[in-house]
Amino acid sequence: MTILSLDISFQKLNIALKKDDDVVFDTISDNYSHSSLLLPYIDKLMKKMNVKTLDKVLISIGPGSFTGLRVITSAAKGISSALSIPILCLSSLDVYRYSLERDLSDDEIILSLIDARKNRYYTAFYEKNGKIGNEEDLEIDEIKNRIKSLSKKVIIVAQDEILNIFKDLSDSCVFIDIEKQKNTALVLIDNIDKCNLLKKSEGPVYVRLSDAENALLEKNV
Repeated sequence: MTILSLDISFQKLNIALKKDDDVVFDTISDNYSHSSLLLPYIDKLMKKMNVKTLDKVLISIGPGSFTGLRVITSAAKGISSALSIPILCLSSLDVYRYSLERDLSDDEIILSLIDARKNRYYTAFYEKNGKIGNEEDLEIDEIKNRIKSLSKKVIIVAQDEILNIFKDLSDSCVFIDIEKQKNTALVLIDNIDKCNLLKKSEGPVYVRLSDAENALLEKNV
């Protein structure tokens, strides 16, 4: 079984290729060149592993960078069409949660946070039995008030610059820097059993409308 995994939960694009029990991975840090560098990187990894074809493609489906999600989804769909293979997907916020490679205790909650720009953050809470409610797009004060309302220890998984915003809640929170965890493309592979099949008609999950979509709605009002 040969699996290609792509994740762009934050501005870095993570790529992993698994062939049976062997895995290689890489990261594209230049967020302005994802579209031009992605396919050459995939080709490089396939040559490194002496892989001629693929059996499955895994992607994080969002929320996250609008442009980045479109890049990896389009690449995955192109590969899927060319090779007649399935695309499996997992929420980007779920990828953050599963980067913490252990079960939760009854008195713990995980909070996954991804920068949504404009001082807003894509948010999901998880307890021992799974996700609590829906993924949301919230302001900092809303998130902090939600944390303060909880009686459990909150483990926040996010980039370091986001974690710093919550340091005033250090008595009730534990901070996990996502960039110091396992490569998120590898997290996807490790959790393939939790992924869903992406249909041809489906695309990235944005949680909120893009600026272009909002502008179009305002224009049509």
